[in-house]
Amino acid sequence: MQPEEPGPQLPPGFSAATGWQAMVFVGVVTVLLGLIVALHPSGSLNVIAVLLGVLLVISGIFDLVRVFDRRETHRVWLGIAGLLLVVIGVLLIRHLDLTVALVGLVIGITWIVQGLAELVDAFSGGPGERRGWWIFFGLTAPR
Repeated sequence: MQPEEPGPQLPPGFSAATGWQAMVFVGVVTVLLGLIVALHPSGSLNVIAVLLGVLLVISGIFDLVRVFDRRETHRVWLGIAGLLLVVIGVLLIRHLDLTVALVGLVIGITWIVQGLAELVDAFSGGPGERRGWWIFFGLTAPR
């Protein structure tokens, strides 16, 4: 067995994310969120839609406040982006059905891309790399 090649070191905060404890934590949180959405789909999706709108409004307000800082570069673009974020956030909050549809569309596209990437990865691997499981996960994405 050869020792590992010395490579670039991760910053201290990132090294914790590579351990099995982080994977267990992410797995548990994902399962809990999945159960919440599965058991209360309309309520939880509406909450996500409102939170998305609130996030855009708050981000827009922060951008609009940064316009008044003389040290900021591109203040005009910050103002335009801040105004657009506030308007889009308000529209998303006012039209929850549209927001839920957009969230569903983004999630669906994400799962399609994830599944295709896993299929490409599975078919590009060597014969001893458990390709069958990767093909299965690619076909059944989302996990």
